[in-house]
Amino acid sequence: MLINESSYHKDKVYAKRRELFESDGKESKGWYASSLGTCPRKQVLKRLNKKPTNPPTDEGIGKMALGKKIEKFHLQELKDAGFKVEDMKDGNQIRVTLGSASGRLDALIDGYPYEIKSQQSRAFWYKKKNDKDPIARAHRFQIAFYMIGLAKDRGTITYISKDDSTIMELDVTLTEEDKAELNERLAFLDNVMETQELPQGKPDEEWECSSKWCPYYSLCKIMGFGRVPFEKIEDYEEELTKVKEKNVRD
Repeated sequence: MLINESSYHKDKVYAKRRELFESDGKESKGWYASSLGTCPRKQVLKRLNKKPTNPPTDEGIGKMALGKKIEKFHLQELKDAGFKVEDMKDGNQIRVTLGSASGRLDALIDGYPYEIKSQQSRAFWYKKKNDKDPIARAHRFQIAFYMIGLAKDRGTITYISKDDSTIMELDVTLTEEDKAELNERLAFLDNVMETQELPQGKPDEEWECSSKWCPYYSLCKIMGFGRVPFEKIEDYEEELTKVKEKNVRD
């Protein structure tokens, strides 16, 4: 038996994944619930519809595509188990709006917000066995956003291991501190748009600031991590283009 690695089918699948991913990236007109707990500067650059300088790899897009399939699979499991699952409204995902931000909720289960997050097995089991605060910061902001926007005092975040479908279900009760933290973040972001100045490049989680996880990492390195007037961003984008062109020539 002769075996040769082929890319005939793979290349077409990867191209289709990227096409679907890019078609979902509509022009930003506000803040996204799923991003509120992430780096504020990244959120502002996305709001300004700046082109990513570090777009996701085929691997990254594949992980997101798989996550969506796991979400649909789990929602069907819940329906089969007899739960009242509302995951669509008028043919679309349930949209929640709060001030200048909005988000698409995975589902309402028996009337309460329900969010599904799939994770690689290693991260999932570490979280389940060792993490005293198992809900990621971005996920805390997101579920709090949905609870406040829908006037619910509780909700659920469910983490699912990608390799064996093990489930960790976490019930969340909204506190006044949660409300204050979310409102403070929204007010901060809205103020950035009013002052027309990028905030410092200091994400809440250090791992966010890398070429692997931040779509604007290269641009931020060129700009520096201090405050930057909106009017200067284009100059830095041009500078980055020149640097990339020089690297190609060299």
